[in-house]
Amino acid sequence: MEQNLYKKLLARKKQGEKLERNDITKEELEVLFKEVPDSAIAELYEVTKSQVTTKRKNGILNKLILQLKRFLMTVKPIKLCLKL
Repeated sequence: MEQNLYKKLLARKKQGEKLERNDITKEELEVLFKEVPDSAIAELYEVTKSQVTTKRKNGILNKLILQLKRFLMTVKPIKLCLKL
């Protein structure tokens, strides 16, 4: 069985490599979010847990906004006639 991404990164860090947060891809970050808690990611990259949590929340919000935009593009406009 292949090691999960977190274990691979942890092994690299234990060997003395400094993991740079700017080097992680969006896809790798999403995998880490599914595998481990924010505190474990923070320890890997030597950042605060709140920085990781903010990154996670921003990613989720961006996905929801994108889904909403796509949905709104499929909806036909409705004309409203108001009689005053």
